[in-house]
Amino acid sequence: MHELAQWAFGFVGAVSILALAVVVYRRFDWLLRPIAPAASVLVVAGIALLGTDQGRDLGSALLAAPLGQRLWFAAALLYWALATWHNARFPLAVEVERLSAQCRTDAAASPVPEPPTEAAGQHQEGRCLTPVEKGLQRWTPRLLGLTVFGFALGHLWLAYRAEDDRGDALILAALILGTAILYTLFVVFRRRLGNEIRDLLDERRPGVGRRLDATFARPTEEKKDLARSVATSTWAAFLFYFGVALALAAMAWVDPVAVGARFGSMAIGFVAFGAFLTGFVALWLITDWLRVRFPSAGSPRLPGAVAALLLVALAVSLTRHYHAVRTCAAALDECLVGSEIDAARPTVAEAARAWYAQARDLVPAGEPVPMIIVATAGGGSRAAYWTAVVLG
Repeated sequence: MHELAQWAFGFVGAVSILALAVVVYRRFDWLLRPIAPAASVLVVAGIALLGTDQGRDLGSALLAAPLGQRLWFAAALLYWALATWHNARFPLAVEVERLSAQCRTDAAASPVPEPPTEAAGQHQEGRCLTPVEKGLQRWTPRLLGLTVFGFALGHLWLAYRAEDDRGDALILAALILGTAILYTLFVVFRRRLGNEIRDLLDERRPGVGRRLDATFARPTEEKKDLARSVATSTWAAFLFYFGVALALAAMAWVDPVAVGARFGSMAIGFVAFGAFLTGFVALWLITDWLRVRFPSAGSPRLPGAVAALLLVALAVSLTRHYHAVRTCAAALDECLVGSEIDAARPTVAEAARAWYAQARDLVPAGEPVPMIIVATAGGGSRAAYWTAVVLG
């Protein structure tokens, strides 16, 4: 009876949460749909970084990292946060502009505008945003970007609890908070700073201000696809994030070991999430353009972008093998590769006999030779690391 009551309570709770999520989505669909790519990557990143053993171990390495890797980590934080903010902000701005334009059209056509409809499940054409909703439009992308620094502080806390290294933890906490302040100042005061720079340039070289205004202005003609509905400056920022992603991918393709040694695993992980988001949004834009260009094909944005990412991941997995086992002599050019590894690798029985042969001389004659097998959690390098730690 007690188990039945627990099951019923859990079922009612799950249904209630699902119903609440549906109500929230229907009420704020104009907000949630444009930021879906950025929010989805943050959810996946949170699970990977804080919900898995391998993800939680990344912070421990950062405590002992040299200054160069710590600075690269700060740069990776800023990159992922700005990419999250930017890739949530510009689709949301286009959606709000579309709703506002329709709202102005409806208001001009009717002397007494009807209040915004709250019909569940209906897309609200011409919905006039309230002041609170305009605040949500402005601050939601900014808060999504700040979530990145929350992940970093959470990682640092886990590393501090494991290592108890207060000095390095405080230094890294100050670095993270300083980078968060720099991010906040940029996203909040960028327009004011940009206007001052524009006025200064316009005083020295008349006409520069008009060209800058044209660069930062969205197209006046309404476009059906997102890719052609943003300003030139938005595209320039997006191409910058995309360029960083391509550069990191190229370096990892050529020499992944050197990339890890230079930048550190934590920095690579944070840049990778920002790069993944940028690539995801790029595919989102492409599939959206295809949807408008070929309306008969259907081309939904989200499934198309996910399918394209899976194809890229599959192509990389089939063509690049980063986990090949190599046995090397003194010189790296004497490493065994390919089928040579299988030919040189001993069987379990051969390895046990070889171990017994060298251990037998360490034990007095007639006594059994003890064999202790150490099994540690993880996969690949993580299991090897913990084995080395256990064995001292």
